[in-house]
Amino acid sequence: MKIIWSFTAEKDLDAIRTYYLQFSDRTAARICGNILATSDKLLNFPLAGRQEPKLGPEIRALVADAYYTLIYELSNDIIYIHAVWDVRQSPDKLAEHIK
Repeated sequence: MKIIWSFTAEKDLDAIRTYYLQFSDRTAARICGNILATSDKLLNFPLAGRQEPKLGPEIRALVADAYYTLIYELSNDIIYIHAVWDVRQSPDKLAEHIK
């Protein structure tokens, strides 16, 4: 099993880090560390996230931090992380974000 981060997901993570660095290195490290640790947990528990049928039959979401959720898909032995979603945003924007 391996994890592949999409360009969108990498960009999301970088934007989160950049935003929190304005306030605190420690906070940025904690939040990004939580997100990365959650993605690593998927290696052992790939079905941990809830299914998101509105996004597609194989799309799942797993809470990674208080405000962030990993949007991912499992295909064979590969976990594709499509996005790191800020749950404070409108859920209607998510489908467009991961295209």
